[in-house]
Amino acid sequence: MFSIIFSASSIARDKPVVVFDSQDIYDQSKLCWYDNKRYTEGAIIQIGQSELVCAAKHTHFNNSELSWLRIDKDGNIMRPRPAKTIRVN
Repeated sequence: MFSIIFSASSIARDKPVVVFDSQDIYDQSKLCWYDNKRYTEGAIIQIGQSELVCAAKHTHFNNSELSWLRIDKDGNIMRPRPAKTIRVN
């Protein structure tokens, strides 16, 4: 472990300071990617004739990862239908 100490005179006052939450680096599931660009929840992109929105993949989970979902002509998100499963006990 090491520390870096800056004196007040060594920091330029006219340069912008970029501040980000370090959690963003590790939490890639909360992003949608397209064309090497990252998008946050609610972002809408147009690909050909289709509009896509970056939205929660599973609405019944609070911490669901984000995914690109289609938007219909009325502006509603078209979610994929859950797969039918057979349970055997």
